[in-house]
Amino acid sequence: MNKFPRSSGIVLILVWLAFLAWQFLSWRHECLLIEETVQQQARSVSGALTGGIRSHRRLGRFVQFQLGVILEALATTPDVLAVEMLDSDEGSLVSAGQVERLRPHDHLRPGGSWHANGFRFVERISIDPGQSGEAGGNSGLGRGGFGSGRWEGEDDAFEALRQEGGEIVTVLLLDRTRADALLTGAVWSHAVTAIAGGLVLLGLGFAWRSNLRLLAEKTKSEMLRLEAQHFRDMGQSAAGLAHETRNPLGTIRGWAERLASTINDPETQKQQARILVEECDRVTARINEFLAFTRPYQPEVECFDLQQLLAELAVLLEPDLETKSMRLRLPGEASALLVRADRELLRQALFNLAQNAIQSSPTGEEVEIGIARDPGGTYRIEVADRGPGVPADQAQSLFTPYFTTRASGTGLGLAIVRKLAIAQGWSAGYRPRDGGGSVFSLEGVADAE
Repeated sequence: MNKFPRSSGIVLILVWLAFLAWQFLSWRHECLLIEETVQQQARSVSGALTGGIRSHRRLGRFVQFQLGVILEALATTPDVLAVEMLDSDEGSLVSAGQVERLRPHDHLRPGGSWHANGFRFVERISIDPGQSGEAGGNSGLGRGGFGSGRWEGEDDAFEALRQEGGEIVTVLLLDRTRADALLTGAVWSHAVTAIAGGLVLLGLGFAWRSNLRLLAEKTKSEMLRLEAQHFRDMGQSAAGLAHETRNPLGTIRGWAERLASTINDPETQKQQARILVEECDRVTARINEFLAFTRPYQPEVECFDLQQLLAELAVLLEPDLETKSMRLRLPGEASALLVRADRELLRQALFNLAQNAIQSSPTGEEVEIGIARDPGGTYRIEVADRGPGVPADQAQSLFTPYFTTRASGTGLGLAIVRKLAIAQGWSAGYRPRDGGGSVFSLEGVADAE
């Protein structure tokens, strides 16, 4: 865990790539909006020009002069660089503004296109031929909106268009300076955002790496602490075993010498042999307890109903309860209580606590097993008795190997309980009971709902 996991780095890179893709798509969308705004502006100006042409159906022969005035007015509006009207042979009819920037007239297809000089918008308008008016030179109105007859300033191309009809091509050139500035700003904005996002992810990666290192150090420290605690417990348990074994062995040796020197009395020999058997059994029991404490556990964690386990535990404790005329009170929960633990190890730990409670309580009393659910999602199983309790100065040594407050105790029961709890990710604890007695508890994880 000291090294930053490669999978974590890949995840951060993928997140950044996704962020880059999002910024790119957002930039493209913004560019399209800017370009669409320019195109819409061009359509609006061109629509105004087209409307001006159609409105001149009432001006008759003076339409060329009037269109020139309109084009000059359009050329003075912001962002309009040049505007020109051409005939079907691309000959100039009317123009205004920086017309030289429209040259050459290549590919005059209707619609908009971006050029180095600006945004060019082309639109074609069909003109129907005019009809002759009445005699005397009055101007008639043609079906296409242009009157017949010629005025002094009208050129031949426009007269032919007015008389014979045809097609007018309008070419509009808009300034692209503001659009380019907006596009450049969009590039810089999204580029800075992408870089900032990468730096944020990089910072998160370093923070994640630091947290992993800190967690690894904490885990390592906890493992070293548990290992040191284990060696201390092993040393103390070994010393306790040596002490507990020495006395029975001394007794066995003494009675064996007496048996060897005793006269041939069958009753005396039987009594001495029984004492030897009892002491051997006591040594065997101590050794078995020591082996149970030192044996490594391989827990098999599963989800199971705690209520069912407590019901089985009550059956196992019936002989001990009957011997002291005691009762066992279990939780009154009707629904299942699901926990995650090694079922056998948890039952063994609870059995040890319940047996201690029975041995510590006076005859006729009651041992109570309660269950509390903490807000953090853990269960706390408590075994309460009405015994003499534990002095406050001895409470911290309760789970130490070969420490006991009872004359007949071996001192390994609670140490084994703590080891069983730790092996499956649980913890063991103690608190004094209100009104006298002790409450021993096991705390562990509830099953996820």
